[in-house]
Amino acid sequence: MASVAAVGHCRYSIGTKTAILFLCLSTPALPNMGAPMVMMDVPIFAILLLPIVLIEGWVLARALKLKKTKALRVAGYANAFTTFVGIPIAWLVWLLIWWFLLFGMAYQIPFLLSRELSTSEVISMALVSSAWLPPYEKYVGQMIPIAQLVLLAPFFLASFWGELFVCRRMLKEADRQTLRGAVLRGNLYTYAMLPALWLSLSIVTLVAGPG
Repeated sequence: MASVAAVGHCRYSIGTKTAILFLCLSTPALPNMGAPMVMMDVPIFAILLLPIVLIEGWVLARALKLKKTKALRVAGYANAFTTFVGIPIAWLVWLLIWWFLLFGMAYQIPFLLSRELSTSEVISMALVSSAWLPPYEKYVGQMIPIAQLVLLAPFFLASFWGELFVCRRMLKEADRQTLRGAVLRGNLYTYAMLPALWLSLSIVTLVAGPG
C-alpha cells in the first residue's frame, strides 16, 4: 500500500501521464479499474438513434423545406457520425482534460482511505471523474447518473459541430445560417429529453439497490 500511496504523490511528466493513460485505455476493463462511461453512453445513444433521427429530420425538413426522406437521410448520416465518432472523441478529450488536471487523485484517495463517503464526496467524485468513474463499487451506481449529466455538455458540443459538419457537406445548397439554426434546434430538442432519461435510470438504480 505504501508504494501505491507514493505513486499518488509523485510528480509525473506529460509523457509519463500520457503513456499511463493509453496503457489504461488499451487494457480490458477490470473491477479495480473503474467504469469508462463511453462504454455505457455510446450504446445508449445508439439505441436512441432512431427517435433522435426522426426528431432532427423533422426539424431539418421544416427549416429547409426538404423532402422528408432526404431530411431523414441527412439526419441519419449526421447522427451516425456523431454517435460513433464525435461522442467518443469528446469523451477522450474530456478524459484527457481531467486526467492532466488531477492525474487520478479522485481514484486513489477514497481507495487508500477505505472509508465511507458522504453524499457530497460522492457527488464531487462523480463530477471530477465523470469520464472514467473510480473503482469504488459501493458508490458507482450513485455516480453514474451524475457523470452522465456532466457528460451531456461535451457530448452536446460534439453532436452539434459533428452534425453541422456532415449536413453542410450533404446540403451544400442550403443557407448556412438556416442550416446552423436547424441543427442547433434539433440537438436542443433531443438533448432536452436526456436528463429525464438519466433521472429515470438513477431512480431505477436506487430502487434496485446494490445487488
